[in-house]
Amino acid sequence: MIGAENLGDSTHKPFVVALGMGGIMFALLIAQYLGAPVILPALLLIGAGIFGANYLMLTGHMRDAGRVRLVMTLVFGLIHGFGFASNLLDMRLPNDRLTELLLGFNLGVEVAQVIVVMSAVLLAYILVKVKLAMPRPIFTDIAASFLVAEGLVWFLSRTIVLS
Repeated sequence: MIGAENLGDSTHKPFVVALGMGGIMFALLIAQYLGAPVILPALLLIGAGIFGANYLMLTGHMRDAGRVRLVMTLVFGLIHGFGFASNLLDMRLPNDRLTELLLGFNLGVEVAQVIVVMSAVLLAYILVKVKLAMPRPIFTDIAASFLVAEGLVWFLSRTIVLS
């Protein structure tokens, strides 16, 4: 979502990005209606499409989108956390160690995220120091495009069940 927001902001065309986001959800809804193996409920697809498109349109016109980004990051982090936790619960973990195992899993995920971010910051610092860095707007667009593509692949691979 943040990658799409960055693309809409840098191209000054949040409507096109919002239309793409809503269009993907609408296409999944139509595909589900026609019998495709889309596992998300129809109301979730509708709600996500409306919410995502409106969020992307709104952030293109906000002066301080950073605060909204913070809230969005927290909300999506919680949603992802619940998703991971439900997958762990499906593993039939021992009930007497459930809290310990979930806490350990979440701490491990957070440590891994910090390592990835710090590695990216270190790489960017080194590239700037040796004068191999590209201009920030180009880097931001490339990184945002990569994140959007990666997120879309992950989303579709978990939404459409191919047997």
